[in-house]
Amino acid sequence: MSDRTLYWIGGSPYAWAVSLALEYKGLEYEHKLLSASDGELKTPEFLALNPRGKVPVLVDQALAVYESQAIIMHLELSYPDKPSLLPKDKALRAKALTRANEIQYLTAAAMALRPLFGGGEVAEEVKSALVAEVRRWEAYALESSRESGFLVGDAFSVADANLIPYLALLKRFGFNFSQEKFPALALYLSRHTDCPHFQRLYPPHWKESDDKTWLADL
Repeated sequence: MSDRTLYWIGGSPYAWAVSLALEYKGLEYEHKLLSASDGELKTPEFLALNPRGKVPVLVDQALAVYESQAIIMHLELSYPDKPSLLPKDKALRAKALTRANEIQYLTAAAMALRPLFGGGEVAEEVKSALVAEVRRWEAYALESSRESGFLVGDAFSVADANLIPYLALLKRFGFNFSQEKFPALALYLSRHTDCPHFQRLYPPHWKESDDKTWLADL
């Protein structure tokens, strides 16, 4: 029985980022898949772990930690003997931390398109904003990932832990990461989706249904 338990819901890029961090640091953990639709995030037991009622939550040796970035930094600082998620080089470390925090802009651009998920409409400039943000990440990927396979430097970092799940989520929603439009991100994503960690952590309900087409026309 592991000293660590991760509470998550399928498809959450934040929980997925923590899963990847645990996997790449080589830390054993159990996972508890919860159902938001069944109210499992609002039970007294779960709210005792995170009063905000959100995932991910990691219980690490009886210590409950929530918020994905806090969990990842907790793991990094608590287990320095395990593979690091931060580059040793100061400049690369700063870049990795910056990229990890810049995910919020990709998140905001994608969430602005949520009306499409229910059959609604959004303005063209809202669609263009997501494409522009993805192009920014294409430029970031061109900087280093084509040879190394990683977003910053030559090893997996907090930047990859945060980016991979969000690219997978956009792809699930129909965004076209084609070789013609986004060659660096297409290569980056293909490298990581083929790895055992990614396949093991892929949301169960995604495996049982077809990808969506909500973002296919962008």
